[in-house]
Amino acid sequence: MNKKSILKNKKKIAFIVLGSIVTTTTIAIAIFVPLSKNKNKTTINVSKDEGNDKVKPIVDLKPIDNNDQNNKDNNKVDPKPIDNNDQNNEDNNKVDPKPIDNNDQNNEDSSNDSFEKLDNTIYIEDKNGIQNFETLEQAIKKAVENDIININKELIELDETIIINKNLTFKTNKNLTFKFNSKFEEGFKMLELEENSSLTLITKKTDDFIVFDGENKFLQDNPLIHVLKNAKLSATNAKFLNANNNNNKFNTKFATFWNKGHIILNNAEISGAKSYVSAAFRNEKDSIFEMNSGKILNNTGHHYVLSYSKGKTILSNSIIENNNAQWEIFFVADQKSSLEIQNVKFKNNSFYNSDVIIWIHEGSQLILGSQIDFKNLPRAIVLGKKNASVKILDKLEKYGKNDKLFIFSAEHAKNNNFKILEFANEQALESLENIYVQKDYKRKTDNRDIDDFIVIQNSHENKLIWNAFGDSEIYDIYNQLSFPFKDDLGTEFDDSLVEEAKQQEIKNKINEFYKDYSNERIAKKLNKLLENIKLQKEKFEKNKNNITSQINTSPNLKSANSNRERTNQDFRYENAEILGYYLVPGIINKFNVYLEGEIDNKNNFIRIGARPVNNVKDNKWQNVLLNKWNLERKLNKFEVDMTNEPYAKMLFLINDGNRSVKIRVEPSNDEPTIQKHPYFIYKHDQNDNGERFWNYINELKEYNKTVNSYDKPNMTILEFQFEEQGNFQISIGSRELEEAYKQLTDKPLFESKENAINFIENYATKLENLFKWIRKFDGYEAKDLNEANHITPSKVHMYFTSTIIKPSTFFAIGEYFHLPTSYSRDFLIGRQMHGWGFLHELGHTTDNRNIMYPDSTNNLFGMEAARKDFENYVKQNPNSKITLDSELRFYHEAIPRIEKKFNEKLMNKINKKENNDFFLSEKFWPPIYSWYISFTFLKNFDLKDSNSKYKEDIKKYGLWGAMQRIIREKDDDFNKVMEIIPNEQQANMDRKKIINSWRIVALLSIVSGYDFSDILQRYGQNDIPEIVKSFTSQFPKFSLPIEYITLNTFTFKAQNFPLYSDKTELNITFEQENSKWKVVTDIPEKDSTIGYELYKNDKLVYFTRSKDILMENMDYNSSYYIISYDYKLNKKQSKTFVFDQSENKWKTI
Repeated sequence: MNKKSILKNKKKIAFIVLGSIVTTTTIAIAIFVPLSKNKNKTTINVSKDEGNDKVKPIVDLKPIDNNDQNNKDNNKVDPKPIDNNDQNNEDNNKVDPKPIDNNDQNNEDSSNDSFEKLDNTIYIEDKNGIQNFETLEQAIKKAVENDIININKELIELDETIIINKNLTFKTNKNLTFKFNSKFEEGFKMLELEENSSLTLITKKTDDFIVFDGENKFLQDNPLIHVLKNAKLSATNAKFLNANNNNNKFNTKFATFWNKGHIILNNAEISGAKSYVSAAFRNEKDSIFEMNSGKILNNTGHHYVLSYSKGKTILSNSIIENNNAQWEIFFVADQKSSLEIQNVKFKNNSFYNSDVIIWIHEGSQLILGSQIDFKNLPRAIVLGKKNASVKILDKLEKYGKNDKLFIFSAEHAKNNNFKILEFANEQALESLENIYVQKDYKRKTDNRDIDDFIVIQNSHENKLIWNAFGDSEIYDIYNQLSFPFKDDLGTEFDDSLVEEAKQQEIKNKINEFYKDYSNERIAKKLNKLLENIKLQKEKFEKNKNNITSQINTSPNLKSANSNRERTNQDFRYENAEILGYYLVPGIINKFNVYLEGEIDNKNNFIRIGARPVNNVKDNKWQNVLLNKWNLERKLNKFEVDMTNEPYAKMLFLINDGNRSVKIRVEPSNDEPTIQKHPYFIYKHDQNDNGERFWNYINELKEYNKTVNSYDKPNMTILEFQFEEQGNFQISIGSRELEEAYKQLTDKPLFESKENAINFIENYATKLENLFKWIRKFDGYEAKDLNEANHITPSKVHMYFTSTIIKPSTFFAIGEYFHLPTSYSRDFLIGRQMHGWGFLHELGHTTDNRNIMYPDSTNNLFGMEAARKDFENYVKQNPNSKITLDSELRFYHEAIPRIEKKFNEKLMNKINKKENNDFFLSEKFWPPIYSWYISFTFLKNFDLKDSNSKYKEDIKKYGLWGAMQRIIREKDDDFNKVMEIIPNEQQANMDRKKIINSWRIVALLSIVSGYDFSDILQRYGQNDIPEIVKSFTSQFPKFSLPIEYITLNTFTFKAQNFPLYSDKTELNITFEQENSKWKVVTDIPEKDSTIGYELYKNDKLVYFTRSKDILMENMDYNSSYYIISYDYKLNKKQSKTFVFDQSENKWKTI
């Protein structure tokens, strides 16, 4: 689109207006008019190489002299916002191009000699001579209006804030640094200028600096520098460093400057600041912040990382570099404020989740001068609601055809007079070549229309002319020309549009409508559109036979977010439909996507997504997250820049709408474009899964021949769609999958179609059964009466690579969970599908947010799977020798150590249970062990003495699943628990985790009908608050010693160990070795016995797992007996025994 024709028939000023046409006498008007609501073309720069532009030499500026009578209003802030329509205000936004030289001989200090002589001092020199001061505080107190305080020191350590309440100057001949006294662990406000005061900071030498260094000490929510209303701070050669208000809080509003007055910085630096917002400076209403020849470096924040401004900001001849924003935007101008940028370079600043660099809001204005470089940065400027605008003072030179600046208006111009984009002169108007202006803000993940139709109109009878698209007939014509199809998917061409008579009719209507305006631009655009109709017809005919195969249907799964909120799970799985295409690295991928269906992009988005598979740039987990671009109805044009991407990215359709849609992906016929990759989808409602799988593995084998020659990327994906259990995707390297399948040597897949069919059907059954078990354990039911318990249909995504190692080789981030390729083989061929790593990471994403205890609650899936697997192993290998250690390691390598640790605590603290700290002794394993044993035992326990109303749920889902259900249902019992959780001081360090552990105590009590405070205190959870214990005390205590149960007891039934019967007797004998006695127990059901208690005079004194009890420190005058327990906590008591001193031996009585 040649925008240079705009410059014809114009005068000094031109505007772009959204939603209206504005004309004034002899003024050329640029009108933003969308070509069509249904034509969208997107250019996405996935990455850009860093530029090598050099910064021009810094120009020093002279500080403003407060004594200058001609500058008497410098301390005042003009409360009146700049009116861009005010002809008398045309120079208000200009910066004096002539710098003031600090080395100007006419500006020499008359006290030069004494200044040099009085080294390492603080003094004031006036007509009465020199006054020396021991401290700066004394000098400030003694100083009168307009005094210069000479500070010839290198360091001043502050014990309190420097308060300025008059007009003063600090001057030094040193590199002067202000720091906090080392006795302070935290910082405070270093400098405050009170209302109507001023402070000028200057150095004698241009290479010296005055430094305010916050040393990264927490400022306790104070700014480093505070300038109050009508106060002025002028600083030349100054640095403001390391202001830290980052204390894991989400409401810190500033770090370095909090400005309510006027700040002027010349050759200054703001760096190392940390704050949630406004790390560099925050401007309040009517304030002014000016920086010339400065640097803003290495500052960190969540959003608005440099500034949130309600005042006027002017940045010129400066560098903004290496600043880091976790989220959102760089600058905000608010409440009729302005931000002016002249000759500023933005370099190497990073944004994790946005590509907006400047956001202008509520009637504010962005003023762009020349030489502004956003190289390698997000280049989006958003104009928020209520008449925000951009004024361009000069031609923007740093942009080219493929490196454009986006300006979005989040709100259409409702007033005809309002200017969205204003050009100050003819040179500025040439910038139109290098920018795109669009009606609505679209995020970097959205589809950005870069082919907007711009109409240039001259003035017409001194009237304001409304937007041309106010005429519905003209609007319909442009729609037809931009999308010449009868259906949304572009499968039926409107042949009438290529007929000569129809085209002439269109030309006549357009020319008649625009007869009073300059027609050159209109004619060019119109002719191009009409020519394009013929080209599209040719392209359609050429591609006609492929159209049907390009159509994909996305079912109504509802949005991933709505499913997440419904289930309270911690996943962020996307409803990502496989398209079978990938973005080719090293090129700009051009392709079209057609969309048919009802969408509402304000609430429910239909998107194209892309992520790498198997090979990931920089091996970073962040680079696996989906790139996403919004789709609109009908045609969406894409140009995805992959020139700097080393690896391909797989394409998906993401349907977060509440309706089914259809899309058609159309690769380019004659330009670099997307390519196909192999994939397989198992569909529960189709009978040809085996046949399609056979075709898939043969396609995979052929595809891998091109992968081995580096012509194709090493990627493939599998998806399993189950009627009730939802969807499961596995993305992996195509070669790795082929190698895994080759391990099935007993029934080779690639040699037999029958083997392939049998394998995929058996594999799908195993996978479906796995998810049935997982869902049931978590309390889900596909057809539950309460929708909250329905299984999520979102696409659960498992991701394999061999290269990502951080944060670990095993990790989950919500959108997917990652496992190393070395772990994949047994899972992919169905040999081991209950693995700990798989269930641990899946558990992270399925954790219930209301009770999530990180790296503990998610492991309960792995514990249950290990138990089930071991039970199956025992049943299938009845004659195998099973050791306790081998069984415990079946759960996890850490479990033998944990159980040994618990037994030691249990035995040593049997009489002082309150001293058992097992539960709190480690972060993860003790809670897992305690919860799992207690609720697994009660799941299989006869709850006849419990008053729980959830007995049926416990019987069906287990204690954990029953608890999850009342959380999801948010029933009265759950609401009660949410109300009783205290704001305890002890939870401050890790509030979410600790309070969730208390919620689990209360919820398990409700579900089981027993006091779980009492049960978990037996495992050493001694941090339960009184308010929780008071709540759970309404339930009866569990009378049996549940703490005696061990993990291996859960497989005793599978090993056919008999329980105690009425006839079972616990017999004891006594043996003496080396003058020491021991009690030897004997019981027929010894394999079922899990522990022994020793009682002295009817009081419990000892517990052991051993059947032999060494009798040390025994009281020969007391009576004893032993009680043993089986794995259901049935008990048997031995006869009482005493020491017969006459016979000098123990015997029963």
